[in-house]
Amino acid sequence: MTEHIDEVQIELFVLNSPSVGDKRGVISAHLDSCIECKELYESISGFYRDVQNDLDGENRLPAISRRDLPVRQPGGRLPDRASVQQVEMAVPFRAARWVMKHPYVAGSSFVGVLALMVAMFLVLPLKTRDTNSVSAEVRGDMMVFLNTRGEQIDQFSLGEKSASQLKVSRVVFFDLNHDGVNEAFWGQRSISVTRTNLQLVCWSSKDHEVVWSSDLTPRLRFPNKPEITSDELAVESIDIGDYDNDGKVEAYIRLIHPYFPCLLMKVDAMSGKEIGTYLHVGTLGKPLFLDLDKDGVSEIIMAGVNQAYRAACVVVLDSRFIDGRSPTNDEYAIDDWHSASERAYIRIPKTIVGAAFEDEVKYNLAGGPELITSDPSFKVNVEELTNPSLKHTATLFIRFGPDLAVEDIGTGDDYDILAEQLLKEHRIRQKPNRTYFDEFKKTLLYWDGETWQNQFSLNKRYLEALAKLKQPS
Repeated sequence: MTEHIDEVQIELFVLNSPSVGDKRGVISAHLDSCIECKELYESISGFYRDVQNDLDGENRLPAISRRDLPVRQPGGRLPDRASVQQVEMAVPFRAARWVMKHPYVAGSSFVGVLALMVAMFLVLPLKTRDTNSVSAEVRGDMMVFLNTRGEQIDQFSLGEKSASQLKVSRVVFFDLNHDGVNEAFWGQRSISVTRTNLQLVCWSSKDHEVVWSSDLTPRLRFPNKPEITSDELAVESIDIGDYDNDGKVEAYIRLIHPYFPCLLMKVDAMSGKEIGTYLHVGTLGKPLFLDLDKDGVSEIIMAGVNQAYRAACVVVLDSRFIDGRSPTNDEYAIDDWHSASERAYIRIPKTIVGAAFEDEVKYNLAGGPELITSDPSFKVNVEELTNPSLKHTATLFIRFGPDLAVEDIGTGDDYDILAEQLLKEHRIRQKPNRTYFDEFKKTLLYWDGETWQNQFSLNKRYLEALAKLKQPS
């Protein structure tokens, strides 16, 4: 177990004490890899930052005497951070401070100034500072939290390596305890000598501390793909809400690998405890949360590609059943992961246009999904030509209804133009028109938990999980 740095040493480090000497590099490296010591560092730094702001700030409340300043208690939280809360100082207070600092200049006009102060105090209210963080920026090795006016309200030390890898667009804000102040959530790597961990961090700008941090590093072992490890996983998106309608808030974290797989992890947003993880053999896009059958429980719809079958796919998960792995084959087999309980898994083959480039293009790719009407219908975009070296593109639009049946298939201009060209060159035998796509619908494949079916089928494992859930406890 990693030995933590003494609190006194961290405080001396914050104060740039000469007694730290050549230990600064060791302490800095330890703070980059130890979330507990970093939390203590942030607490101590925040204390001295607040004290300095109250002593030196120009636009603050009237200065308070040093005997009234809170004393930092080692090993504990600050007694009352609200007592040094930064706010914009109204004009009467600024006038009062000016008189106190310039008594001889004010002279006999003091009474008049005092009367003006009282009058203005009755008219001009004290304007409190917005301490709710809604966005973030990376500045150096620090993540800075901003309010709606773009003002800095807090900061967190990421460390140089984590700061260089973090995308602030992946930082999500959500008010967990309904106090009007958002907590921040993000993923970051914690790098030690022996391993690399991926962590999800929940940060409170109100309390200036880490609420919790959770290890997101799953065990991945592909016997036929040993080069695929969890070290290269990264947090791509975070969605927070009570999507499973259990009265609790969960976070759904999408992890991606440069090649494959993609994982969707569900954690308790209040504690960071993992609830379940779904592994997909291939990339998946950002999830769409949609209550298809209006039962109060949202389905999670994602689109992408199944690497094992080299085909575009649409995955529909019940937000209550996040577990297991997607359909795969022997080449992409993974140890210690059982088959998942997807509500539905739809495999989309290439059309005749994509098949004409079989030698150049290994697979097609589904993107989206997108909600397209007030009803729970959605569409996915399927790109037939995924080889970037090709000059052509060819895009399909497939619309699914709430029962997951294919309602319509459309084509983009790029698809139609390329189809006409291929027809003239005799590389395809028929024009992909309405009649063609009516037949193409029948080539979609559906996973029933054991085998692929030509007709729509729900996953048997999903039906078993649903039946078990409905059994009286």
